[in-house]
Amino acid sequence: MHPFPPLVRRAPEGRGAPRPAPTARAVARVAAAAVAALATAAATVATAPGALAVESYGRPAGGTISLVGHGWGHGHGMSQWGAYGAATKGLSWQQIMAFYYPGTTRSSSYGNPEIRVQLRALGYSSTTVVPGTTLTGRDATGKEVVIDSLPSALGPTAITAWRAVRSSSAAAFLLQRKMSGGSWVTDGALKNTPYDLLFSDADGRVTVLKPAGGTRDYQGTVTSTLSGSSMTSVNTVDMDDYLKGVVPSEMPASWSTAAVQAQAVAARTYAAFDINDTSSTAKWDTCDTTSCQVYSGLENQDSRSTSAVTSTTGQVLTYGGKPAFTQFSSSNGGWMAAGSQPYLVAKPDPYDGVVPNSVHSWTASLSVSAIQSAFPSTGTFQRLEMVSRDGNGDLGGRIQYIRVVGSNGASQVSGDTFRGWLGLKSEWFAPTSAPAVSSPAFPRDVTDDGDADLVAVTSGGTLKVVKGNGSGGFAAPMSAGAGWGALTMVRSVGPFGNDNRGDLVGRRADGGLWLYPGSSTGAFSTAPTSLGSGWNGIDEIAAPGDWDGDGHLDLLGRERATGYLWLYTGTGDGRISGRKVVGTGWNSMRQVLASGDFTGDGKPDVLALSTGNVLYVYPGNGSGGWLARRVVTAGFGSFDSLVGPGDVTGDGRADLLARRVSDGAMVLYAGDGSGGVASGRVVLTGWGSYPTILP
Repeated sequence: MHPFPPLVRRAPEGRGAPRPAPTARAVARVAAAAVAALATAAATVATAPGALAVESYGRPAGGTISLVGHGWGHGHGMSQWGAYGAATKGLSWQQIMAFYYPGTTRSSSYGNPEIRVQLRALGYSSTTVVPGTTLTGRDATGKEVVIDSLPSALGPTAITAWRAVRSSSAAAFLLQRKMSGGSWVTDGALKNTPYDLLFSDADGRVTVLKPAGGTRDYQGTVTSTLSGSSMTSVNTVDMDDYLKGVVPSEMPASWSTAAVQAQAVAARTYAAFDINDTSSTAKWDTCDTTSCQVYSGLENQDSRSTSAVTSTTGQVLTYGGKPAFTQFSSSNGGWMAAGSQPYLVAKPDPYDGVVPNSVHSWTASLSVSAIQSAFPSTGTFQRLEMVSRDGNGDLGGRIQYIRVVGSNGASQVSGDTFRGWLGLKSEWFAPTSAPAVSSPAFPRDVTDDGDADLVAVTSGGTLKVVKGNGSGGFAAPMSAGAGWGALTMVRSVGPFGNDNRGDLVGRRADGGLWLYPGSSTGAFSTAPTSLGSGWNGIDEIAAPGDWDGDGHLDLLGRERATGYLWLYTGTGDGRISGRKVVGTGWNSMRQVLASGDFTGDGKPDVLALSTGNVLYVYPGNGSGGWLARRVVTAGFGSFDSLVGPGDVTGDGRADLLARRVSDGAMVLYAGDGSGGVASGRVVLTGWGSYPTILP
C-alpha cells in the first residue's frame, strides 16, 4: 500500500481522485444549483424537528455511532482500485477507460502543451527559491532581469535564498534576499513591483523551500502572482512533465501497468479539461491538491509511472470534440455514481474489490460530540435522518440528503457535505449502532408515511403491501417482491432494526428466522440477516414493541408443543440477545398477536384468540410481566385471521382488523382505547385469496 497520509476533505464534491489510501477529492467547479444548495445548507436555521424521515437513526446509548460504508471518494468515473482490479483481470488501459467513461472517444493527438499549476503547497504568503545559475525576475518596468546578479558586488554564492512577498503598503511584491547566516533584506531594484515575479533556471527546474521545511524541485518555471488580498505561486510546466509528478501521487507506481497507464490518461484528460475550461484572464489552470490533482513536482517521481506517462503521451478522452471531465476516486465500493456528464454513469463495478483493500468496504466511528460541533444550531443531538439515497447497491446506496435533528431543531445538508464535515470516506454509509430507545413499534408502517399499513402474501408467493390513509381507508395492493411463498411464516415486527423502518421476519423450512429490513418504498431487503435457528417449534410470533422496558423492541414466540410463551429480547439493531419463558398454557390459543397499547395505559399489550373464539387482551406491565387478562369480545368464530396494525382510524387508539371466512372481507374493529372495540365495519373486500395476512 502506498504510504500516503490521509487528507480531510472539506469541499462539496470530488473533481479528480483521491489517492488509493487517502480521502476524497474536492470540486472546484460546481453547478450553480449545487452551489446554491450548499450555501443554504451551510447556513441552516434550526427548525422544529417535525416527523421522522424515511430512515432514522436515534442517539445511541453511548457517545459513539458505529458505521459501515463503501468506497472512498465521490465514486464518479474511474475507481482507482477498480482499475487495478480490471488490470489484474487482463483488461488494457484502453478497455479500462472505455468501461469507466462510456461514450467518450480516445484521441492520440492532444500533444504536450504547457499547463499552469497553482502551488497551494507553498502557501499564500511568499515564494522562496534557492539560487541557481540564472534565476530571473521582472523589474518594475516588466523587464526580465537576472536575479542572481543583484547586487553583483555580493556575488551569487553569498545569497542563500530569494523570496517574493506581498508588500504591506501596496498591491505589489517585494523581492528579498538572504545572505548566509543573515536575515531577509529587501532588494531596492525590485521593491513594490506590481508585476509577477518569475523564477527560472538554466537547467529547466526551480528549487523552492517548502513552508514546513525542506525543498522541492519543479520542472519549468515558478511565478509569484497577486491573488486578491494575498499571493500565490504558479508552476508553468509541460503537460507530460506535470503528469510525471501527478500519476505517482495519485496511484502507486507498483500497481499493474495497465492501471497506471489508465491513471495517466485519466489525469492528462482531467488536466486538459481544466485548461479548456479556464478563463482567458485566469493566472492558472489547475492546482496541486486533492481539489484538483495531487502534484508534487519532481519529489515523488517513479520510473514506472513515468513510463506510463510517456507510453500514452498525447492520449486523452474527448466528448463532443472537447476533453472529457474524467473524474476518478480511490474506490466506488462496487457501484459507480452518476456525475455531471453523460459519460459519468451509475452502474455496478465488478472490478472494484477484485483486489482486496480497506476502502471497498469499511467501518468507522462517529462521535456524538463531533456531530454537535459540526451542527451547533441543532443543540443536543437526537437522531440522524437519511432523507434520500440514490438507490444503487447495498444499504440503499449513497446518501443524497441527510438531516441532523437535535433539541433545538434540524439541519439538512447533502450527504457529500456531511461526510466532508465529519471526515468520512464517502457518503455511502449507514449506522449500525443500536439507538438508546428504539422507534415505536406501532402503527405498522412499512411505507414510511406514518400511517398503518397491511401486508399479505398471495398464493403465488408475492408480497403485497396495502397503504393505509390514516383515517380507516386503504389503497390498492402493490407488489413488494416475489418468492415469499417459500417461507413457512412471515410476520410484521415494526422497526426491529435501528433505522425506524418497518421490518418483517420470515421463518425458513430449516427453522432459521431471518430479519428482512424495510425501505422507504414498501419493499424489503433481499439480503436478510439471521436471527438464529431452531424456530420450527414456534408457531406464533408477535411483536408487541418494547415488552421488557429496556428501550428496544422485542419478539414473543408461542411454542406449540409446550404452550410456553417465550420473550426474545431485541437489542435495537436487528439482533436478539436471548430468550426466557414469560407465560405457560398458551397452546389453548388459536392466534397470538399484538396491536400496540390496546388498553390505553401507555404499555404494550398482547391479544390472543382462544380456541373457543374469545378474544382476550393480556395487558403488559411495561417491564416484561403481565396484568390480569380481560375479554375484548366473543364470537370471533367466523374469522380466520386477525391483524393488529395499531391505530388505523387516526384517533390515537389501537385498532383490530379481522378477515371474514364467508366472503374474504376485512372488517375493522376500532379500539376504544381501554381494551374494548366498537362494532365492526367492512373496509376491504376480496381478501379471501390471501393464504397469509401478516398480523
